[in-house]
Amino acid sequence: MLGLAATDTTASQAVLALLARVDSAKRIPDRDGALVSAARVAAVLANWICAAQALPPPRHAAALLAADRLLSDAWFLTTLSDSAAASARDVLAAIGVPPHYNDIGAGGFSYADEWLHVAADLDPEGRAGQTAGLLLLRYSCASSLAEYDSLIARGETLAAKALDPRIRREAHFIVADAYRDIVALAAGETAEMETDATRYPPRASLARQKAIDHYAAALASDSTSWMAVGVLDDYHRLQTGKPLEGLHLFCRGE
Repeated sequence: MLGLAATDTTASQAVLALLARVDSAKRIPDRDGALVSAARVAAVLANWICAAQALPPPRHAAALLAADRLLSDAWFLTTLSDSAAASARDVLAAIGVPPHYNDIGAGGFSYADEWLHVAADLDPEGRAGQTAGLLLLRYSCASSLAEYDSLIARGETLAAKALDPRIRREAHFIVADAYRDIVALAAGETAEMETDATRYPPRASLARQKAIDHYAAALASDSTSWMAVGVLDDYHRLQTGKPLEGLHLFCRGE
């Protein structure tokens, strides 16, 4: 995506160098302490985002996608999640990614994929925007029927428009998983969580056929990848009416 963005050369070189540093750091197991400077990550991203502002939407989206990759990969190799990195987080907030605090486990700050959302909106018909849309689908889960419907709508739109057959195929797999979960929820599967289960049974028949159709569309061009192999049992269970086990995309609500 750096090549597609083709922004300021100095900024590009800095991003490439930092990505290489991050990739190298990720290969160092069980090492304590920050492996990448939080201040350096924030400074490089600030220059990159500033240089990208004047780019046309497809290239701007590509620049945001590259920034997302760097920030996502670097986050836990730095001190960005710790209170000590407040100044670096302030820089990130100023360029559109205010870190979010959560108190799960030990607590800390995290990145909430804002750049992916902007990239998807900037370039919905192009490679960068559709890649961002797929990443957002990968990270999605649902805790209610309304959230399943939202996920499905986004996935079906992406599957219909995707220029890259790999994006189209994975979108079909994810949408199929969402429909498959609705079938499982209608049959009483709740993952030991409270849910609006009474609303699922009327949707079960249509959801079953939709899941079959989307799995079939994905499997038509891929029957050997880990993703394809992983859905074959569910695909056959849906076709034969056998019970489904567990839920793929269900998550606990707030």
